[in-house]
Amino acid sequence: MDDYGILLDLDGTLVDSVFHHVVAWDDTSDSDDVASSKPSPELLLAGCAELAVEPTSAAIVGDSPWDAVAAARVGMRAVAVRTGGFGDDRLFGGGADEVVDDPGELIGRL
Repeated sequence: MDDYGILLDLDGTLVDSVFHHVVAWDDTSDSDDVASSKPSPELLLAGCAELAVEPTSAAIVGDSPWDAVAAARVGMRAVAVRTGGFGDDRLFGGGADEVVDDPGELIGRL
């Protein structure tokens, strides 16, 4: 089975309430694992190292331009969800590769 990872700087409630419907995961990284938060890519790199994958083979799902900026800095695919209050211009301007309305749209796309 392929490994998947979710990288968050939340308290994990989003994982429990939403993302377990989208992908499976074994490990998580959060802001407690790194010194700098996004738009620094440090959290993304920590998660990739934990899963032993290259950032170019991974994707981040986020809801802010800073998620996309961090991903772009390491060549990671960025999918933005319109739940963070940012318009498409800001999300794409930050570097999002695609933007979706709802996390449910991610099923079969990641």
